[in-house]
Amino acid sequence: DRDVTGVQTCALPIWLTAVEAQIASHEARLRAIADAQLDPALYGDGERVRALATEQSELQRLVAVAMTEWEQLALRIEAVEAEVAGGA
Repeated sequence: DRDVTGVQTCALPIWLTAVEAQIASHEARLRAIADAQLDPALYGDGERVRALATEQSELQRLVAVAMTEWEQLALRIEAVEAEVAGGA
């Protein structure tokens, strides 16, 4: 059981990096949507406006979920580091 926990603990920084990349990707797409929404020509296509708004809402939700996951992983890493420092 301890070996599994050790492997999982070693993977925490990898998971944290993956979540950070996911957040960055979603935020980049959100910026692209915001830029598209600045173009007045967009509003001549109601279907496209709705599609972008739907995508924007979903991405905002995904960023919030990923941020929560990032916070939990960061706390777990801090706890492991404190445990290792205390046991050294």
